[in-house]
Amino acid sequence: NFSRVKQGPPVGKAVELKVRGDDLNRLVAVSEKLQDKLASMEGVKDIDDNYRMGKEEYQIEILEERALPALLTVRDIAQHIRTAFEGQIASYVRIDEERIPIRVRFEENARNYLETLREIKIPNRQNNLIPLRSIATIEPSEGINAIFHYDFRRNIAVTADVDESLTTSKVVNNALLPYAKTLEKEFPGVSVSPGGEWEDTNESLASLQEAFIVALG
Repeated sequence: NFSRVKQGPPVGKAVELKVRGDDLNRLVAVSEKLQDKLASMEGVKDIDDNYRMGKEEYQIEILEERALPALLTVRDIAQHIRTAFEGQIASYVRIDEERIPIRVRFEENARNYLETLREIKIPNRQNNLIPLRSIATIEPSEGINAIFHYDFRRNIAVTADVDESLTTSKVVNNALLPYAKTLEKEFPGVSVSPGGEWEDTNESLASLQEAFIVALG
């Protein structure tokens, strides 16, 4: 993408909305609705957010009603899963006076298969081997690459640019902010505040007003 270099001091994005809260699912939902709204507005382009998914991961939920009768604790289960995938030092060897640990774990190919995880067998207090699939649910999911924060709360920044031959950032922000307020009511615990050029302009006006008051004084 190419954009025209603007004269004057550097400013933020033409449109930027900071979606803040504690519930990540709600933040994502509000972010998507704002992006849909932006996509419907004439002259708005390059719509994006800073929320990025990471690598695939597995969510394991221990079923305590099954684990306890099987004489297993959550700690026992977690320790054996960690050992299987991250390994455990079984012994040491010395090479040229250097003490080198020998770590035992699954082969790399095996660590990448969901079925391998389900079939892990965990010894209980009676040394019986209990398959993980019988005491837990295991679901694949996408991890989160990064979680950004603003004012100590989780934050997703929704950004966009404008085609100035069709609209302006002021027009877009003025139309978007009332919609953002309705989303705050629809999703309690989520707040939406403007950034980018809108924030820069307001800060500049506030500084100018302060300077004017000082000059009068």
